[in-house]
Amino acid sequence: MNIITDVSEAYHILEQEDEIAFDLETSGLSPWRDRIALMQFCGRKSNVPILIRTPSGMVPSAIETLFRHGNRLFVGHNVAAFDILFLGTHGVPWEHSRWYDTLIGEGIISTTGRRDVSRTLKDSVRRRLGMTLDKDIEHGHWENEVLSERQKEYAAGDVIYLLELMDEQRAKADAQGQLQALDMETELLKVVSEMTLNGVPMRRDIINEWLTEQVVKQAESKKWLLEELGPINLNSPVQKKKAAELKGVLLKDTAAETLQEIANYGSGYPQKLAQMLLDYSAPAQRLKMYSEAWQNMHIVDDWVHPRYWQTGTDTLRFSSSDPNFQQIPKDGRKIVGNIEGLTMVNADYSQIEVRIAAQIASDEKLISVLQDGDAHTNVASLIFGIPPEKVTFDMRRAAKAATFTLLFGGSHHRLYTSARSMGSEMTEDEAYDIFTKFFQVFEGLRRIRERAMGMSQRRVVTIQFPNSAKRVLVGRNVTPARILNTAVQGPAAIGMKYALLEAKKNGIMQYIGATVHDELVATVPDNLIEDVKVQLEKSMIDGMHRAFPDMLVKVEVKCGKHWQS
Repeated sequence: MNIITDVSEAYHILEQEDEIAFDLETSGLSPWRDRIALMQFCGRKSNVPILIRTPSGMVPSAIETLFRHGNRLFVGHNVAAFDILFLGTHGVPWEHSRWYDTLIGEGIISTTGRRDVSRTLKDSVRRRLGMTLDKDIEHGHWENEVLSERQKEYAAGDVIYLLELMDEQRAKADAQGQLQALDMETELLKVVSEMTLNGVPMRRDIINEWLTEQVVKQAESKKWLLEELGPINLNSPVQKKKAAELKGVLLKDTAAETLQEIANYGSGYPQKLAQMLLDYSAPAQRLKMYSEAWQNMHIVDDWVHPRYWQTGTDTLRFSSSDPNFQQIPKDGRKIVGNIEGLTMVNADYSQIEVRIAAQIASDEKLISVLQDGDAHTNVASLIFGIPPEKVTFDMRRAAKAATFTLLFGGSHHRLYTSARSMGSEMTEDEAYDIFTKFFQVFEGLRRIRERAMGMSQRRVVTIQFPNSAKRVLVGRNVTPARILNTAVQGPAAIGMKYALLEAKKNGIMQYIGATVHDELVATVPDNLIEDVKVQLEKSMIDGMHRAFPDMLVKVEVKCGKHWQS
């Protein structure tokens, strides 16, 4: 294989190219601590692999120029969450170029969203092109003074198929009717890379103060629980569930999600018990998760830079890693921020899943309920047949439980058990009555629920999102709950992605460092808070309107010295 390694010759060849396959080999996996060791290129017209060494991470100025001028398209595998990040921390002007990521492309055209399907470059090339890449090599020696022939062949192999892989992915997306989605995700990838490079502030001293609070909280909750429940093993789910039942609290299970729901929406003794169980179990995990080793791995000069994956989930919602920013508990948000002169601004969509369900179902009654006032009070007013001002706390709570339980395919029995675990005195007959009245009032929701139940009898179900992306549910995934969840959460994810594109257009992307479900988090200089708040809200509303032009979108914006709950 003919391989070019001379910088001048490489520049002369590549400056004539409009589309260039690209890859990096590095001294490690952290863009903030490790160095670029080798840059690989292969132009469409020349079709010759080029390997450029970067001693001590110094990128030759001629190579930098390729990114700075010409509006070239660079094609790589995982460029959004790896290669661009290294270029950014090494001062290479990557933002002037166009980019295509074959990992993102594979995520779009692999419509089943199966997590057991590998999307590595090796498997993607084999799947799309029928070619086999030899990826068996020992990494970590790319800064050696002399590269072995094996290393050169390996590095060249990483780029010679990338352009053809892109062509196959785009052809497949076109055949599936998903080219619009692929183009949208491709436009977004630069924005996502910028978000990771921005990051968010996180100080070690603030984290350690919070961890100390966790130790105290665990000790206090342990004392309370043993006094209330007796000398049980607080690490045994069976014993905790049985002890709670003896106190009149029926728990479906003692999983954190179940307890958190009761702590958030319950009342009285069940709410207190759920919170104490959480206060006992959560600290141990937090002390482990945010240990000194975690801090050393992820915090760089009081900032963390989570990576975001655009197409890694079944619903195309963002996932996060290194670190997983979406795992930070709500009561731990105070560890994010706390930098003099900077304010944390976060914006969250209000009741977005309910609003999208109403739009998808064309449920005019629910759409009307969501226009003004408190949505859950309005729902209670309709299903109990009383004026909003006469709705009691228990009625509102029952309506809220009904909305979120029944919206995604839950039964009246599930509504009953959920309400009882939260401290409600609701009987199973009352739960059935609420269930019946709910779907009498909201006929559109009843229709999409019935449609989902009918679709669940099939072996394969295809769901299309507003940007043309498709997700195909097969086998055990074809359930009414999964169908409804995908049909609602998928479009919500697309609206959020459009919001990020709007934020870039509105000039505030430089401040945004994180996205969590239906929320964006920005770190803003104190003197720019008001302007960024306005533009952030506008970006989120306009972004969601690109998915649902006629839907009322509400966004709640908060700000403070740390990330607000």
